[in-house]
Amino acid sequence: MKRRVFLAVTTAIVGTAVFAGSAVADVSPPGCLSNSLDLAVTKDRLTVRNGDTVNFTVSAENTKDTPCDLTGATIKLTLPGPSGAANGQVITIASNINIPAGSVLPRLKTIPWGVALDPGVTVATAEATADGDLHDVAVGLRAVHIVKTLGTGSTQPGLSLTKTASTTGGTAPLPVTYTYTTTNISTTPVPLANVAVTDDLCAPVTYAGGDANANALLDVGETFTFTCSTTHASPGTYVDTANACGDSTIDNQKVCAPRKQATVVVTAPPVFVAQSKPSKCISIPKTLSVRAKELTTVKVTVTTGTIAGASIKLTGPGISRTGKTNSKGTVTFHVRPTKKGTLTIESDSCLDAQRVSVKSARKTQSRQVPRVTG
Repeated sequence: MKRRVFLAVTTAIVGTAVFAGSAVADVSPPGCLSNSLDLAVTKDRLTVRNGDTVNFTVSAENTKDTPCDLTGATIKLTLPGPSGAANGQVITIASNINIPAGSVLPRLKTIPWGVALDPGVTVATAEATADGDLHDVAVGLRAVHIVKTLGTGSTQPGLSLTKTASTTGGTAPLPVTYTYTTTNISTTPVPLANVAVTDDLCAPVTYAGGDANANALLDVGETFTFTCSTTHASPGTYVDTANACGDSTIDNQKVCAPRKQATVVVTAPPVFVAQSKPSKCISIPKTLSVRAKELTTVKVTVTTGTIAGASIKLTGPGISRTGKTNSKGTVTFHVRPTKKGTLTIESDSCLDAQRVSVKSARKTQSRQVPRVTG
């Protein structure tokens, strides 16, 4: 009849013989014919990513065929190292225990492992070992070494995001187009499905291109481009944040890129204040007298507003002249009106005009030669 012994049992009785790590040579139990010690390593995750936790459970049994007793056994578990090989931390699960024939040691211990693998590693291996003395011969004890390994699939998806704005600033209302690129930077083969970009201040973000093989997947090394256009209507600093995510085709979990921001500064449009021109700004000598057919010097002075470079226009009978004032605001004209009328002086620096009457030409008397008679 088989016996079931658990981890808490460190001493077992077979018939009337007692053994507890004894070095006494014997065949125990009498008539045993097999080295039946077996280890089982179990995990609770099929595929993992860096940062996940895997729980390994180790159990042992000595039940198959006609098993011999095992004494002084030590059971260890070596966790995966960064390369994925079983060369990480070594955990002693049980030390100097006896595993009699027919024993079952379920779930000796559960060991958590935080996944931290090098880029590109696709398999992480854990290794369980059991060492002890097997009671299978009458002369001496034979050391036995049992090894069991268990692999766990590793996926290392990665997604990057860039974001640029068509302008970094301007006056309101300001139209802006944002451009986003997403690249699959996975270090293991992980095509990404349903890749999409969202922006907290711009919608909708639309796909623009990049799927070279038209398989609707963002393959490793491939880049998709998205765009979004909006108008920032009011002055202010707009700091908007974009997010990009896709679905792993390996473990069906989300893969998201670090968020990216862009800043656009919108200023208020300038306010133009219409400046009214003064009603009067032109000065001419009070003693100015103009007569038809006589050359007259007219000195014009701009007294208010823009005095330097002001445009002056002078018109009258047979006259049309323009000029610019000097730095002192004056300009001089030499005019000879053709007839009686009005001389008009205007400037773009004010609204009114100065007017001067043009007198009639002077009358001339011809000298009469005395008439000779006689």
